Parts: sequence; structure tokens; C-alpha cells
Amino acid sequence: MEMVRQRIKQLPPQTTVYQFVDAVNEDFLEKWRSLSPLRPYEQQFQAVAAVYSRHYRQIWLIGDCQLLIDGRHHENPKKSDSVLSEMRSLILTLHESRSNDPNDPPTGEDEGRSFILPWIQQACRFANRNIPDYGYAVLNGEPVPERLLRIFQLDEEPHEIVLASDGYPWLESTLEQTEDRLQKQLREDPLCYKQYRSTKGRTAQAGSFDDRTYVKFQI
Repeated sequence: MEMVRQRIKQLPPQTTVYQFVDAVNEDFLEKWRSLSPLRPYEQQFQAVAAVYSRHYRQIWLIGDCQLLIDGRHHENPKKSDSVLSEMRSLILTLHESRSNDPNDPPTGEDEGRSFILPWIQQACRFANRNIPDYGYAVLNGEPVPERLLRIFQLDEEPHEIVLASDGYPWLESTLEQTEDRLQKQLREDPLCYKQYRSTKGRTAQAGSFDDRTYVKFQI
């Protein structure tokens, strides 16, 4: 979000992950109070972030982002999303088995998505809660428990880094390779319930199942 980007530009290099989270949350809280105090909790402003601190040589994952460090993959998934993705896959697979052609994927309304959507909304209650397995970090104006932040400390050696959103099922060392794997996924399983299981698939109005960001750099 633009609000987070602007805050990052204003913060000094010595800012710690905890100071960063507090500063961004202050902005979110102010925006929340001014624009949407009556909106339901699950519809409030929120964001996740993957941040590199050159000063500390650290990578911070706040929420369900992912990264590569010298080709090694690290992620920060939400347990509730994993559970509900499996449930959606079960529903769509059962739907497929009822059709005349077992190889014909479901069309029309995403029955699985419709079923799990209320539970996705309910799972927002786990945001920034120190709850085993299901608690997760998000920037939304609330304090974030330290346990939910992932901090990767890098040594003084050179490293190749990729930071990305969870809109990519798999990360590769180049954007082209990563996009190729995504397009292969969308051709073979556009609803994202077989090879890669997600809480949603690609719709007719979208180019993929989720928005995506990919940033690569060397230090």
C-alpha cells in the first residue's frame, strides 16, 4: 500500500523491525479512525510486508510473504489458509467426481470458495493474536506479538535475495522462470485446487488467482 511505502521512505536506516511495525500501525490506526470506524473488523485496512534492512542486514517477514536467500525458500503461511485450501480442494474434487467426465473441471460458481469464505472472514480474528498454530502477523493498527514476526539475519557474505508476495505458488531465481511456473499452473489447474491448493482460483476477470510482487537484488 502507498501508505506503507511512504512510511518506509520517512524512517531512518537504524529503524528496527519493532519500530517499523509500530510506525506503520500508527498510520493504519489513524486512517482507520478517520475513514472507516464503523466497518466490520475483517474489512479494515491491512497489509503484509517483506522488508530488507541494509543497516541490520536483516529480512523481515510480517505476514504471509515469501523469500529466497541464495535459492533457499522461506515462507510465512497462515495455518487457517492452509486448512481452508484443503477444504476447498475436497469440495471441488467431489464436485468434479459427480460430473459425467471426471477430467472436466468445475465451471460456474466456485462452490468451494463460497463454502470457505465465511471461515476466511472468521479467521481474521487470529490476526496478531498469540494463539498457537493459528495466530498470524498483519499490519492493521494492532500490536504484533514478537513471536509472529520472522527475522532472517544475514552474515557479511554476498547474498542473492528474492522477496515476493504469496501470489506466486513457487519462487525461482528469475522473474521469468517464476512467471513461467505460474502460467503453467494457471493453464493446468486454473482453479488452484489440485497441484497447488489455494483458497481461491483465477476468475474470468483476473489474470491470476492473486496479486503478485517479485523483487530480486544482491547484497
